[in-house]
Amino acid sequence: MSAALPRAARVAVLALLVSPAIAQVTYTPAELSRAGHVLRRTQHGAAFTDYPLVLADGTNSQIDNIVTYLQSKLTQTPLAVGAEASDLLSLYTIPTVVGASDPADPAHVTQPNADWSIEDLVDANVTRAIWSEDTLREVMTRFWQEHFNTNYWKVRGHFVGRFQAPPYSMTPQAAADLASQYAAWFEWEQNDKFRANATGNFYELLKASAQGGAMLIYLDTVGSEYPVANQNYGRELLELHTLGIQSPFPGPGGQPVFYPNYTFQDIQAAAEIFSGWTLSDVGATGSPDFQFSFKLTTCTPAPPSGHITPCPFPTQIPNRDLFTSPSINPLVGAFQTPMDPMTESEGVALLQHLADSPATAYHVSKKLYRLFIEDVEPDPFDPLLLDCVSAWGLQPGGDINSVLAVLLGSDRFLNDTTIRWNVERQPIDVVAQAVDLFHGRAYLVDTSLPPSQQDVQKQQSRDRIRRISRLLDVHGGQELFRYPAPDGFPRGDCELLTTFRFMGAAQLRQELYTMFSAFTPGYTSVFMDYFNVLASTGAVDFTSETSIRDWFRLIAFNDETSSGDDLAMMWFLASDLQGLPGPTLASDFATNLQLAIERVTSSLAFIANHTLNNVK
Repeated sequence: MSAALPRAARVAVLALLVSPAIAQVTYTPAELSRAGHVLRRTQHGAAFTDYPLVLADGTNSQIDNIVTYLQSKLTQTPLAVGAEASDLLSLYTIPTVVGASDPADPAHVTQPNADWSIEDLVDANVTRAIWSEDTLREVMTRFWQEHFNTNYWKVRGHFVGRFQAPPYSMTPQAAADLASQYAAWFEWEQNDKFRANATGNFYELLKASAQGGAMLIYLDTVGSEYPVANQNYGRELLELHTLGIQSPFPGPGGQPVFYPNYTFQDIQAAAEIFSGWTLSDVGATGSPDFQFSFKLTTCTPAPPSGHITPCPFPTQIPNRDLFTSPSINPLVGAFQTPMDPMTESEGVALLQHLADSPATAYHVSKKLYRLFIEDVEPDPFDPLLLDCVSAWGLQPGGDINSVLAVLLGSDRFLNDTTIRWNVERQPIDVVAQAVDLFHGRAYLVDTSLPPSQQDVQKQQSRDRIRRISRLLDVHGGQELFRYPAPDGFPRGDCELLTTFRFMGAAQLRQELYTMFSAFTPGYTSVFMDYFNVLASTGAVDFTSETSIRDWFRLIAFNDETSSGDDLAMMWFLASDLQGLPGPTLASDFATNLQLAIERVTSSLAFIANHTLNNVK
């Protein structure tokens, strides 16, 4: 077997979709590592064909191109999703236009018809995660979806009960069918608002969540009544969505001292402030249209059953002030509730106060630090973290775009090689990376065929995405929009992801690789002519074991391999499907392409448990 070229001198496989001038540039292992790191952080998977965007190109340095790439992704205006994602999204009732949940948007979509389902919503989100070219927006949309987590099943259960009761009085089956559609619509509404404002203003995200039907139902605000107001939303609002349980404040000698950010009395007061926030049906008879509303009540003839009123009930003295306890962290800032029981303005004022609070800036910035830099608890007064808090305050309500610019433009993000692998992959990332390894395609429709045959092919394309979503559920446990806990699907070092890493990740990849291989019965390859493209562009010479090995090292391990990995690749190159010595892979490519591709698929599954494949 011929010896591999020195790694620092290799011309990477990246000639695939780039100009001949770029193909002449050589890349060091450090440059390839930095490129892969940037892509892994700003995409759900490091798309193979995006590497040229974050490498030197003969004119601009790698850092210059990375900065240009990041600036293009940090736009607050949604980018085009690309041809593949656009074709796939067109298969679903779920709107393709970002922002269509806004009644002021020309593409506004009203509440659902019989075609809406949670399955289509999940599949559309999987499609965006894998194939959308607006990659950073999708990463941030997933982040906010987990930060403000809701649960489809609870939303559906609410509507089942509502539709069976007067004035609807539906049969159980009719109520269940319609409830499924409305629950899917409200989950989409929230998701669409997160996507539209993914890199924008935190207050707008917070308000959209608080007044959205999914959150009103999930944390029981919809039925909360004073004087026994439900505390679920008030508690999670303070603990998860904004302040966090505690945050540091400089103590003696400048050392951090952690103070609580709220008390139980603050939770009670927040619950009372949000009582009366509900969903009302403003639609015509037989066509429900549920909108956020404020439930105004009066003192007579009965005690208040909705929001707090200024009526004199001596035994029920509302707590009008929050965060006034001397034990509270000064970063939170005291809040005096405006006396306006006639509208929802009391709750809106509290949301604005929380969004402006430095404690919220600290809590959310720390989560973003752990998403993009490394998933370990940073030093309490880490300068990068404090820079994020400062950037947050550049606009009222929290400037997310500026916080991301600080993180992604930092020396630590671009150059610190010691922390790049300190983030566990979520199952959705593993799925996206598995497809990106081969630039996989799922939309395979021949427009020259009669419409009836095209419809069959479109359904087959939908079936491919549905199968990916099911694999994500079964092997990853990441049931999008259906995770029950309010803190969302976990990230970092946790039992669920540890279990997935050791038990589910390899199974998931193996089934995905099998599904995507060119000769799987019943499924047209999502890789289509991938190998032909590689060969015709000169990206890989499939008659050269050296070229094949270099390509495999890049796509499987992001060019960061050990001697053990190289031994695995030698096995991959010079053994048959049973691991026995046989014809080399190069000879199989020349004489038996089907067998060669089966060997590639088998080998990728063989190394699926490797540590580098389970972290970002």
